[in-house]
Amino acid sequence: MRSRQVVVREEVVVRNGAVAASRRSEADAGVDCLREGGSAVDAAVCAAFVACVVEPFSTSIGGCGFMLVHDHESGRCVSIEFPTRAPLAARADMYRVTGDAPGAGLGTMAVAGNANSFRGLAVGVPGLVAGLIEAHRRFGRLPLSRVVQPAADVARKGFKSDIVYDSLAAAFRPFLASSPKTASALLVRGEVPVWLYEQRIVQAELGDAIEQIGRDGGESFHRGDMARAIVNDVAEAGGLLTLEDLGRYRPIVGSPRVGRYRTIDVATPTSPSGAWTVLQALAILERFDLGKFGRNHPERVRLVVCALRHAFADRYAHLGDDEVERVPLDGIFAPAYLDAIAEAIASAERDDRLYTEREPWAAYLDEPPLHDPWPHSALECPPGPIVRSEGARNGTVHVTAADRDGMLVSCTHTVGDAFGAKFVAGPGVVMNAGMQWFCPHPGSPNSIAPWKRPLANMAPAIVYRDDRPVLGVGAYGGRRIISAVTQIISDVVDHGLTPQQACEAPRVDASEKTTFVADALGPSVAETLRTCGHRIETVREDHTLLSVAFANATAICLDADGAIRCGVDAIRPCEAVGF
Repeated sequence: MRSRQVVVREEVVVRNGAVAASRRSEADAGVDCLREGGSAVDAAVCAAFVACVVEPFSTSIGGCGFMLVHDHESGRCVSIEFPTRAPLAARADMYRVTGDAPGAGLGTMAVAGNANSFRGLAVGVPGLVAGLIEAHRRFGRLPLSRVVQPAADVARKGFKSDIVYDSLAAAFRPFLASSPKTASALLVRGEVPVWLYEQRIVQAELGDAIEQIGRDGGESFHRGDMARAIVNDVAEAGGLLTLEDLGRYRPIVGSPRVGRYRTIDVATPTSPSGAWTVLQALAILERFDLGKFGRNHPERVRLVVCALRHAFADRYAHLGDDEVERVPLDGIFAPAYLDAIAEAIASAERDDRLYTEREPWAAYLDEPPLHDPWPHSALECPPGPIVRSEGARNGTVHVTAADRDGMLVSCTHTVGDAFGAKFVAGPGVVMNAGMQWFCPHPGSPNSIAPWKRPLANMAPAIVYRDDRPVLGVGAYGGRRIISAVTQIISDVVDHGLTPQQACEAPRVDASEKTTFVADALGPSVAETLRTCGHRIETVREDHTLLSVAFANATAICLDADGAIRCGVDAIRPCEAVGF
């Protein structure tokens, strides 16, 4: 027996409005909007713009994302999607890939020079400004200039770095220091800031740019002087982004994709994202009575791991932009197909077949995928071998917001990797590394094509019971977002946890070659999983402020009596504020 630290947070329960975000400054700015009569969308947009300043390692006005809004007036959920797209000049073979010979295996696949994650060729078409402005246009109450002003103010005044910022800046200093403009914006006199010494990150140009966006509704960013400056700098860095790309971009607005899980409906974005995999994992889990087990019971955990691993296998083998590719989404969600997966999980004495020596997304060209959903799809099966897609890493922010009228917002936005493409363009804009979400090898459903959307990991969701919104949830942490959102929804529905309990409960992650298991689940869980053939790594979360082994989540529940209950991660930076 050993001393195990247990960290919990006080649950924020209010009635007038709340914002749950990854930094106190973001949540405070959003709540100030609510106090002034703003809507939950005003609060979320305000918090998002502040995050673009204080978390440039995670998000930026040069990024992208997804927002779900429950509109209390119409009673509808609206999905506002602003994913990155490949520039019009992009092509499937634009990167030089090693390990790409048929039969050689993609387990060692790498892009020469990290060109899909560093500098100009990593940059996809940014959509965050267009998406947030569209959300505000439809659902905002306060003037846009007021909503973005806190972000402009903190950019000009500067913010004090913290241990997260300093550690990431130190890890990527060679990249950040390689460009004078980038070093000036993100470092202090060319060096990593040290939060202990009150060093501040000042981004005056970015502050001016955000204020300009507040005046012209993003016109300058997509079609004006700001756009020209961004395009020129990206071109100088070897990128493909053009004024036509920026001017053509429009967010996607419409009804969400909705999946049923027991007594609830789960609304998610329709674009390629982690949400598709969340819905499939939940659809598999619906075939098991998780409620009869204790929340941390070994068999309950095994079922969750297996459902996630099967869903990830389909994700990496078969998913991509359904505007461009034939993607068997209907087959993946076909009841007979889900029944077959559930039967395999229930009848298997061992789960070794879920593991190979390679990453699940890096199959050999001539190796068949674990599943074949095509017989269950109405689409014609694509010919030839399938190259599995590569996942993506960290660099994401999530904000959840609610107001007194019953509007609920779940918004995830990102630059695609830590500090995005690791360079600043135009007026202090950290550019996204959205191209790394594509498979860099031709032949995958997620391979590169002009104006194509990559398979992102973001998975914001709003949960409904009897047409009433009861939970908004999302997370950051790369591909581990998917496991987190799946488990939080199950925790609330199957085990009656509050949003705070669900966000801080120990979890598993099944998105990689090894399954990660929180040590707080106890030794019997790890022993059972190993006995069943799972390759696991036990992760101790105590004091791991920089770890996102299980993603970092925020959630808000709307109770029938009008109470607003917030949940945030108990260990890593996160904050819920309400009144």
